[in-house]
Amino acid sequence: MPRFPGGGEILFSGDGVGVLAHDGTVTGFGHWNAVDAFWDPLHPRDILVNPYTNRDRQRIREYRLVSGRWQSVGSWPAADSLSTAISADGKWFAYNVFAKGRETRTIRVAGRDGTVRDLRTTERLAVVSWAPDGRVVLSGPGPSDLSIWDPFSGSGRLVPIDWNLDGRLPPGIEDAELETLDLAWSADGRFFAARVSWPERKTYETGMAVGSTSKGILKVIPTGWSDTVPTWSPVRPEVAYMTARRYPPRASLHIFDPVTGRDTMIRHHVPNPWWVAWSPRGDWLLLDDEGGVDEGGQSGRWLFISRDGRRTVAYPWLGSFPRWASPDLDLKVPVC
Repeated sequence: MPRFPGGGEILFSGDGVGVLAHDGTVTGFGHWNAVDAFWDPLHPRDILVNPYTNRDRQRIREYRLVSGRWQSVGSWPAADSLSTAISADGKWFAYNVFAKGRETRTIRVAGRDGTVRDLRTTERLAVVSWAPDGRVVLSGPGPSDLSIWDPFSGSGRLVPIDWNLDGRLPPGIEDAELETLDLAWSADGRFFAARVSWPERKTYETGMAVGSTSKGILKVIPTGWSDTVPTWSPVRPEVAYMTARRYPPRASLHIFDPVTGRDTMIRHHVPNPWWVAWSPRGDWLLLDDEGGVDEGGQSGRWLFISRDGRRTVAYPWLGSFPRWASPDLDLKVPVC
């Protein structure tokens, strides 16, 4: 494979799990039932894989490159990828507990050292993510109802959060729902972003909500037909997102800065991926284009775009859900 711009390494999944090094070398292993694969923040260069098996026996597995081959070096209890979140330091997993194939009303935080802390609730809650301060964000029962749980204080008290979603909606938009499972935090922990959807002409339109824990939602930006999960730069408080039109199928790449309020369109006529991957220095973005006609796909490729939108590099398609990182102690793990 040729070299690619931006440095670092790119983790992807498809027919197994693979890693593309900056010199074009590809290493991988066949994990056919992988639900999700992501970089391990506790052990840089390692990969964590969340395979889908029986939910009662679900385990996250750690893989390490040893003598040119990926080998399993550990595993921990977890749930499916939609209800498992790893802490920023990589030491804790938060997930919904299943019993006999059914989700219980217990939220569990399990340490990689074997420590377990449980929260038993009277209503169904779903794990969303870890907040930057080390607490767990939970969702439910309503799609926009969020709470914070501190598993380390011993109190187990749920703290409701008022995001003020209705007060930030563009004119004419009503009944919007915050898609909490896509909640992502900026690298400095000051801001969050998540998708929003609302009914529009017998169908649903989407948008991106950006806010902070202190002020709630700051802005809601309509994104049309795009289903892209917003992703944050690893070095700046700016979030990448897509806008898309259904007919004709067409997408645009944008970057929003919540500090200045500046919204910049980076490039027109691009693929509409599940998320945009950032290079370790935040100077390049990677869009996964599987070539789907309905989504305006091209020919099945990866497309690298410079942050200013002036340069593009087409690259052979290797797999889906790319996660780009610098495998060192300054590793930034994208949360999607």
